[in-house]
Amino acid sequence: STLTAMHANYQPSAPQEQFWIAYTGATSYMTSELSNLNMATPFIGADTITIANGSGLPISHTGSSTLHVPKYAFQLKEILRVPQLSQHLLSVYKLCKDNKC
Repeated sequence: STLTAMHANYQPSAPQEQFWIAYTGATSYMTSELSNLNMATPFIGADTITIANGSGLPISHTGSSTLHVPKYAFQLKEILRVPQLSQHLLSVYKLCKDNKC
């Protein structure tokens, strides 16, 4: 499937530019950066994120955030922090559900 990149200026805790990949196959928002989470909470459980090669990556924290793009601020609820991820992933389904679009 094709991945589409979304360029955004993330605020407030990480003012540098961030690249998030909008992915229709993702069931959750995922990031490797703890600074992308507001009020991060340690994740309790043994759940992992399954990647293409079938291996599981551990989840370390959960949290929420706001993704600012021109003329709109998307609410991102229940973001999973997965330290070993190489990209920030946006679940298209959750983005639409959380923001009523």
